[in-house]
Amino acid sequence: MLPSHITLSSQKIIPLYFRKKKGNVMRLSVSADRTLKLAAPFFTSERTALDFIESKKDWIEKTLQKIESRKELIKEDCLNNDGNVKILGKNYSVKIEYSLIEDIVVCGGEVSIFSKTPADEIKIKKQYQNYYRQEAQQNFMESVEKFYPIVEKFGARRPSLKFKTMKSRWGSCNWNKGIIVLNYNLFKTPQNCIDYVVLHELTHLLYKAHDKKFYDFIEKEMPKWKECRNALAGRQ
Repeated sequence: MLPSHITLSSQKIIPLYFRKKKGNVMRLSVSADRTLKLAAPFFTSERTALDFIESKKDWIEKTLQKIESRKELIKEDCLNNDGNVKILGKNYSVKIEYSLIEDIVVCGGEVSIFSKTPADEIKIKKQYQNYYRQEAQQNFMESVEKFYPIVEKFGARRPSLKFKTMKSRWGSCNWNKGIIVLNYNLFKTPQNCIDYVVLHELTHLLYKAHDKKFYDFIEKEMPKWKECRNALAGRQ
């Protein structure tokens, strides 16, 4: 029986979740809660599974570092007076005020939340969340409109857009269905990072795999794309 935890080279100890599956390929992943997940064929021995994990320890360490960097990049908003939020890569202080007309105003380095119930934390959170998501969707759609013509001329059909909060991905593209999903947390990053993710997902409408043709296409349209990728990975 495999151990319930794995010790890495850095002496970090992480939980291991193991399951058997059909097929002939072992699959290893690290979830956002820092749990290691191994899916292996039914005939896989314990020794083979442990050797496979051992061979991937460097990758596991790097993936954990990415998860930690990502968490720092998208810290949870602090929605109280003297708290702070992040929008488009900038930090804003929060000011909550009573008002008969509810509104949110971003000016200078401050986000002012005008509310009928300024002491109600749940309502304040909901009010800001609604504002944030509307602004994020508008921004994402504008970015898609800017970059879609680049792939359209090569025959890519216009994708359907969906928006959700995701733990491990900034965006995704269902190539077969023509659906692109963008992570609401992406709106906390600078505009050039948003544009990179949008172009990345749109490029999947032309190239399914992350191969040389895929990245050559992005390089042509966005020469500094690696800077954006590094920023999103918390490497700068």
